[in-house]
Amino acid sequence: MQSIDLDMVPRYCSPVCHISQNDSGRTIRCNLFDNFIPMVLTGNEVVVLRTRNSVGRAVSVSVENTSDKYVDITIPESVTEEKGSVYCKLRIDNIGAHSFYLLVESES
Repeated sequence: MQSIDLDMVPRYCSPVCHISQNDSGRTIRCNLFDNFIPMVLTGNEVVVLRTRNSVGRAVSVSVENTSDKYVDITIPESVTEEKGSVYCKLRIDNIGAHSFYLLVESES
């Protein structure tokens, strides 16, 4: 499982996750911070990953585990169909959003 750190305070560059083209069921653990201080979720938050698939259609993925300092996101295969950079936003209702990129690399 790949792990990235996401901070609520905007930085000059968003983290990048490397993923293979047509990767199915890949889970990414996002460690959550607020200005370098670990965030602890209570379990009542609604967490959704928003991105686009290879044809530009919006994709939303609900995140189930929300009662710790991290969330695990399973990336849908439709997002990894084409190689290239994919912008992702992890939104936590009533708190804010974290952004990162998926760098989808060729299978071969």
